[in-house]
Amino acid sequence: MLIQSFIEHGDATYIFLDYSRQKRLYEAAKAAGASSAELDKALQYPRPRNTNNGVVRHEEGHLIHVHVRVKCPENQARCED
Repeated sequence: MLIQSFIEHGDATYIFLDYSRQKRLYEAAKAAGASSAELDKALQYPRPRNTNNGVVRHEEGHLIHVHVRVKCPENQARCED
């Protein structure tokens, strides 16, 4: 739900999660009724881990946690995407 919320509201530029965990997330989202288009936009999986697709992308060492890179607010002059 948290990852879905970040993606649906457009708050996240990237979410870093180990590729092996993306498979579990993919399967759970599919079972919950996510469309192929939604899964394609959201997850790098099932494409190869070295592709630059999806908001959720592989990053080594992210087996038990995620990192979320959020978009800069428009009115934030010191922030860089």
